[in-house]
Amino acid sequence: MASPDLDARFSIPDYVVFVLMLMVSAGIGFYYACSGSKQRTASEFLMANRSMGVLPIALSLLASYLSAIGLLGIPVEIYWYGTSYWCAVFSNFIVMPVSAYVYLPVFYHLQLTSAYEYLERRFNVTVRRLGSVIFILQMMLYMSMVCYVPALALSQVTGLHVWASVAAIGIVCTLYTTVGGMKAVMWTDVVQIMVMFAAMLAVIIQGLLLLGGFRNVLDIAGRGGRLDTFNFDTNPLVRSTFWNLILGGGVTWSAIYGVNQTQVQRYLTAPSLRTAQMALWWNLVGLFIAISTCTLVGLVLYAFYEHCDPLTAKIISAPDQLLPLFVMETLSKYPGLPGFFVAGIFSGSLSTLSSGLNSLAAVTLEDFIRPLCLKNLSDERAGLISKFIALAYGVLALGLVAIVEQLGNVLQLEHSQTNMTEFESTFGLIDYLIFALMLFLSSLIGVYYACTGGKQHTTAEFLLGNRQMTTFPIACSLFASFMSAVNLLSVPAEIYAFGTQYSVLVIAQTLLVPITSYLYLPVFYNLGVTSVNEYLEKRFNKTIRHCGAIGFILKMVLYLAVVIHAPALALSQATGMSVWSCVAAIITICTIYTVMGGIKGVMWTDVLQTCFMFTALIALLIMGFVHVGGFEQIIKANKNRFIFFNLNPHEQHTLWTQTIGGTVMWTAVFAVNQTQVQRYLSAKSLPVARRALWWTVLGLWVNMLITVILGLLLYTYFKSCDPLLSRKINNRDQLLPLYAMQMFRRLPGLPGLFVAGILSGSLSTLSSGLNSLSAITLEDFVLKKSCMKNVTNERASQIAKIIALGYGGLCLLCVLLVENFSSLAQAALSLFGLLGGPLLGLFTLGMFFPWANSLGSGIGAIIGLALSFWIGIGSILYKNHRPTLPLHCPNVTISNPPNSTSITHISPFSAFYNVSYMWYSPIVCFTVIVIGLTISFISGANKSKDVNPKLLSPVVRYFLKSNQETDNHIELELELQKK
Repeated sequence: MASPDLDARFSIPDYVVFVLMLMVSAGIGFYYACSGSKQRTASEFLMANRSMGVLPIALSLLASYLSAIGLLGIPVEIYWYGTSYWCAVFSNFIVMPVSAYVYLPVFYHLQLTSAYEYLERRFNVTVRRLGSVIFILQMMLYMSMVCYVPALALSQVTGLHVWASVAAIGIVCTLYTTVGGMKAVMWTDVVQIMVMFAAMLAVIIQGLLLLGGFRNVLDIAGRGGRLDTFNFDTNPLVRSTFWNLILGGGVTWSAIYGVNQTQVQRYLTAPSLRTAQMALWWNLVGLFIAISTCTLVGLVLYAFYEHCDPLTAKIISAPDQLLPLFVMETLSKYPGLPGFFVAGIFSGSLSTLSSGLNSLAAVTLEDFIRPLCLKNLSDERAGLISKFIALAYGVLALGLVAIVEQLGNVLQLEHSQTNMTEFESTFGLIDYLIFALMLFLSSLIGVYYACTGGKQHTTAEFLLGNRQMTTFPIACSLFASFMSAVNLLSVPAEIYAFGTQYSVLVIAQTLLVPITSYLYLPVFYNLGVTSVNEYLEKRFNKTIRHCGAIGFILKMVLYLAVVIHAPALALSQATGMSVWSCVAAIITICTIYTVMGGIKGVMWTDVLQTCFMFTALIALLIMGFVHVGGFEQIIKANKNRFIFFNLNPHEQHTLWTQTIGGTVMWTAVFAVNQTQVQRYLSAKSLPVARRALWWTVLGLWVNMLITVILGLLLYTYFKSCDPLLSRKINNRDQLLPLYAMQMFRRLPGLPGLFVAGILSGSLSTLSSGLNSLSAITLEDFVLKKSCMKNVTNERASQIAKIIALGYGGLCLLCVLLVENFSSLAQAALSLFGLLGGPLLGLFTLGMFFPWANSLGSGIGAIIGLALSFWIGIGSILYKNHRPTLPLHCPNVTISNPPNSTSITHISPFSAFYNVSYMWYSPIVCFTVIVIGLTISFISGANKSKDVNPKLLSPVVRYFLKSNQETDNHIELELELQKK
């Protein structure tokens, strides 16, 4: 149980561990800046010369997903709602094959840098730019969240000012991303994923030791109703039902892994399609382990705080502080472990931020700079431009954190002096060393790819790794790009509070692989685009391309803000540092290695960060099992919380929302998202990209399993007193850090490992996002300018780096927007649903409906985007309180549940606004398709024969070919009859 007398601070060993992680991350970036081609070309900087292997791609995919938000939020989700969220792993089994065999082949065969190049080829440049804009907006907001979350965590634990942490994160990430290009990003992801998993593993081990083993954790979680995993309620308003997670989650994950620039860019760094597909499958394994680990951490947290919830007891001010609190309470006696925990949290943000910066550079270069004014840009000049773009995005992400902060601090750490003085746990020297090691390795990867190969001098290298990436790094990068700290923190919290219904999302994640691999990916791959929005211009016009680019930018910026926020929470809680100091640190480090190492740096840092993430999660599970008495105790404690077949339409997560809605949502992510497509296109071949997708799904399965178990463990640990009810935390996403800090306080290095794992999740996602945003901005806007027509590839690479740097700063500002989200995971998935849905609909119109024309697709996308904002704003204004499963804390009276919203105005659309966020993507996607086809037929539909077959999905080409052969046969018979 949480102690009411807390005084958590970093010790010298903790700072050493933390700084070491930052140094390693920066070192990787400098390594790739000084080796090889020294990131002189855009191909090396953005696509790692398309030479990445399966390992870095897979781990980079995993690290990009497993951000600090996931590391902190998933255990809190499990803590609050039980293990239902773990069902999200099932959607991964859907999403990965869909991405690998439906979407990935399209992108890979097109040889794109920006996933939105496909939109231009399929439609026109307008559609391409529309997709690019959406991606840029999405990534900027998301990266600012990614920066903010670890800054919160670092601020809480170390006492450093939030902005000091934000600066540290942003500078380091921007540095190794800018100098090391994609290679640095991906290899720092590798380091950071290791730190993340090691940190979570340490939390689990300590928790299990304290709670008497896994059996005791399950018993406590079962008694608290945290083991109701399969909720088959069909009500779309029910949270984390099996259907919500499988269907809704599958769609959301498909949007990420199928078409998102960050993920696609990792696929495209593979030397072959097979390598990319293998990376996806390995990423699936990583996701399964990661989610399962976070779930177990959530159960450990619940078991530990069963009798006194830290939030109710006012030990913490937000749920996101729960895991850092646990780490500091349990691991502070072990010098270095709190630092290792914070390093894990930071790894999540760094990997996400670096991926985002590199993706943003790729999209910006390919969808804007090169098409608009630099058509004759040399590859070396394009590489230089890509670096500047990545740098600019890094700075921009840093600035956006300020905006997020003003909207309301999720954890309110800097406003709660009581919590700061009550923490008894401390980061030791070993913790800081472990944490610093993760950052150092991530930076080192960026430096390596900035100094090796083409040295990120061309856009092909910076954005696509020269299309030589292999299965492993692509799969890791795909997994890491999604497995951000948002997932690591929120999924266990979801399971903790609502049961296991969320875990049904794994079905959707599995379905997205074949959908992406065979329907979408071949189109992008065969076109050889850099920005997915290039397809929109080819298929429609330039306006559609620009709209797509803007949509992507908006989506990614917002999402990265969420990802940044998550590890900042954990780092703040573990070290006592200001949340904003953590945010600044995350963005800085991630932007640096993303700009330096290009897509290769991003993807290989994703591999590293994936390892950190899984290590941290597994450590949390083991410690939790030991503390609560083993897995049987967790099952026993959560016996009423195993919900998988919830069919209640009034809940957020049901069987239908997780399967149907999840499939559409994840298809939007994996099939047409610039981040994902850019990774597909970095693959050596289409089979490589497809394999990466399948391996990514495997990672998603493992991640879901781990995070669900963590959620159950959190409930078992905290079942006697819910931390949110006792006011020890202010947000459920703080559950896992609280648990980790309490569990690891006597184990030197483990708190540092946990924070490093959480940070690795955010770093991988952030680096992938920055790289994708750079690609979209460069390709869909900058290079499209007439003044940039003669820009060399090296100059374009420099511009891409600057763009990535700028997006890093923008993400910093966007963190201000995410501080008041009660659930970081829901915030992240809502962003992908609302902004990923229009993009998925746009690309689906182009690839599957040859009759769709430019006018119809443009109007459909605009109406879909408007509907997204309408739903999003309405859901905020008229949001009903979401009841959790039973939570207890003696002698605490709650008049209004934590994080509840009192409704003062009744809207006739209130029922519509309270539809599960897992349905956002299917609703918007369907709207775009219906409106687009309707307008197309009214205004004069295209003829199938007039559309370039390369712009159509292989399935559509097959049927069109069959129909054409039938028509030819009929015509021949008629001619013979006439004769």
